[in-house]
Amino acid sequence: MKKLLLLFLIAFAACNAPNKQQIVSDSLQTTKKITSTKTKNKADSLEKKVIGNINFGISENEFNRLYTDFLMSRKCTDGCYIGGFEYNKAYPNFYHDQLQSLKLVSTVSLMSYSIVASDIVTKATEVVSAQYGNANITNHLPKTLKKEYDYAVINQWNVGDKEIVVYVERKKYEYWIDLCFTSKKLQNASNKEFNDYQKKHSAADKDVL
Repeated sequence: MKKLLLLFLIAFAACNAPNKQQIVSDSLQTTKKITSTKTKNKADSLEKKVIGNINFGISENEFNRLYTDFLMSRKCTDGCYIGGFEYNKAYPNFYHDQLQSLKLVSTVSLMSYSIVASDIVTKATEVVSAQYGNANITNHLPKTLKKEYDYAVINQWNVGDKEIVVYVERKKYEYWIDLCFTSKKLQNASNKEFNDYQKKHSAADKDVL
């Protein structure tokens, strides 16, 4: 009787013992899910990030505070470096008190453009490529821009909702080499609001004529 009971217990234990292959498979699936979640979280974080601790969508007051912290942490005075790219002007743009874009500008005199512009563009491109890889759109740097307010896109990266562009603008007395970060979602909303406003007033103005 004892032998039969012992055999029964052994058989029961064998039937209910965890399958090693199943344990390994479950473990791999769990690891994949964790890795996938971490990858998605990192992608979401990079998509929202502008520079430093500054993200798209923050208020103007919060931007001013965080941008001041950013400048102080990097000991910026007349200019500031991100990698090898030096800029001396920054222009945030807000849509309903949400940070829509940030343009970092390196100014170049008309006379020195042909000498220094290529190097500045290269350094701006390198600092972005180090994080996001090769640009989705690439164009040659123009030798000159003849008219005031003309501009030319040199490199563009599309990172989910975020668009990063290196481009050149012609101003009256100088060139601007820009590194610009834009939330496409907020930009599209801003453009739609502007277009709707124009249509509404255009329709209303028909009665004026």
